[in-house]
Amino acid sequence: MPPEVFPEDLQDSLNRQVNGVAGWSEAEFDKAFIDWIDQSRLPALLTMVLALTLSWLEKAPPEHQVREGAKVLIIAALGAVVDTLDEAARSDY
Repeated sequence: MPPEVFPEDLQDSLNRQVNGVAGWSEAEFDKAFIDWIDQSRLPALLTMVLALTLSWLEKAPPEHQVREGAKVLIIAALGAVVDTLDEAARSDY
């Protein structure tokens, strides 16, 4: 049975992730990105999900292309989902 995820938990996680990635400078993006993945609750899973998603976005047909700025929000959203699901799966409620 999948873990129960409360919308407010996912919203809190998304807010934290967006606030975290919003401060990344272009000059330090690579280091910040690697540090962010390492701090994830499931870094290997997050790496795989991000690789698949970003690879698909690069190969997507023109009608499915996203703006470069939106990719950071997609990264934050995927981080929030992975961390929230892991936290819910390990919780007692």
